[in-house]
This record gives sequence, C-alpha cells and structure tokens, in this order.
Amino acid sequence: MANPFSLIIAGVDSGANLLDLPAPTATTTPYVDLASVSMTLSADGSPGAMNFTVIEPKTPSGTTPWWRSGGVYDNARVQFFDSRYHATTPLFLGYISNINGEILENGVGTRATVQVTGVTGWLQQTIVRNGKTG
Repeated sequence: MANPFSLIIAGVDSGANLLDLPAPTATTTPYVDLASVSMTLSADGSPGAMNFTVIEPKTPSGTTPWWRSGGVYDNARVQFFDSRYHATTPLFLGYISNINGEILENGVGTRATVQVTGVTGWLQQTIVRNGKTG
C-alpha cells in the first residue's frame, strides 16, 4: 500500500510531497525524514504543533539551502494530508515558526529542524480593527 500521507511546504520543491523519498539521482531534492515527524492536534482553541526534519543531501551549487532560497517566505504555509480521509483538505494546517539548520556530515548538504504552529496560533496573533466610517 502506498503512503497515504503527504506534507507540503509552500515554495519548496514546487509544492511536491516532501514525504516522498527522492530518486537516488535527485541529490538536491529536499525530503522529510519520516522518523522525525511529530504532530499535536488541538481541539480546545489552542494551536496545534508539528515538528519534522528536512534533509537536503546536496545544496545546489551557487545557491543557498532550501529555506533561504527566496521561494520560502517567513511563516510559510505547511499542510499535512491524509488521503484516506480527504485528498484536498489538510488534516493539519499551519505555518513555519522556527527553522534550525545545520550542515550535514558530508559537508555538502543540510539538515533543518522545522517547527510549525497550527493556523489557530496565527489567528490568535491577528488583530482585526473595525474602523469608523461616515
């Protein structure tokens, strides 16, 4: 049975599923270490959380790691899907709140520990003002 889960970070690898392992020849394609995925969902109004590690075996020559590529913005959207329930509605929706990166032991790639806060956390920080009109 194929893996029913998918994890997408806006701006990374053209929206590809980062839980899919890349082909051995795709040495610059980032992927998520499956053993590192940890998720907490919350139904009591507090934000859920997700943590995972993204490995980029080889950073493309002349560029920066995936999180500094210019395509991944601050607070980039993260979606986690389980196709057994729904293929287009995420089971978890959040935004990147912290990235801790380091160079891999091979010296040419990177490992980034990513912390994600559930979308409720963003909504709690948003201030909506009702301006006067008239």
